Amino acid sequence: MKKIFFLAVICLLASTSQVSAQLTIESNGNAEIGVDCYNPENPGIPELYLQWLDTVTVLKIFGRYGEAVAGAHMTFGDYYLYNTYNVAVGELGYTDTDRLWLHGKSGTYITSGPNALDTVMYYDTHRGNILKFNHDVHTSGVFVQSDERFKEDIEPVNDVLPSLYNLEAVSYRLKSNTAKMREGIAEMPALNAKAQKDKEFFEKLYADQERGDERYGFLAQNVKEVFPQLVHTDNTGYMYVDYIGLIPILV
Repeated sequence: MKKIFFLAVICLLASTSQVSAQLTIESNGNAEIGVDCYNPENPGIPELYLQWLDTVTVLKIFGRYGEAVAGAHMTFGDYYLYNTYNVAVGELGYTDTDRLWLHGKSGTYITSGPNALDTVMYYDTHRGNILKFNHDVHTSGVFVQSDERFKEDIEPVNDVLPSLYNLEAVSYRLKSNTAKMREGIAEMPALNAKAQKDKEFFEKLYADQERGDERYGFLAQNVKEVFPQLVHTDNTGYMYVDYIGLIPILV
């Protein structure tokens, strides 16, 4: 009896959802939530692009103990073990923490741009246990773990002045990574006024980033020859300098 009732509810939702176009149950069982902006009178315009233009999605998540309480989350993709998440958004577990959890079993990416081509930051377990930012970071302060109780094999650093003379300060500009993004913008069709404004916005944004500001610093290859402890090489072979670690050497 319960199975028949459940099937009846599904059929009712499928039939009524086509009227409002807010909830659609496809023949393969997939559910779509939002407003479908596809116009069959213009078959030459990509359906997916039109859906992006004006999609209004309202989704309410129910948790283990009721509406919008502990344990409310959405999961994506497959899973291997019961109650083990590959990708999830919400409040993981069953404790009311009032905190938003962004969970990725193999990492988390934050992207921007019209096609998510610009990776702002990421943490990827397959690319090393580091949090990587691809843009400048402005903050009110940075504090590095430095308590004596965290450390061992402590030794004073002496006679570093001759080595400092071997460091070569340089001026430089960072290479731009916006070429791919600008190509994607150029291929975007401007189907209406809003799309045209978006296109102009990103064209200007990436054009401004094409030539970065002049900076001062060191080349990691040079620093590695003098103070190898201050250089980290990632699993792709690129090098990074610990500028904060250089301060004690200068002092």
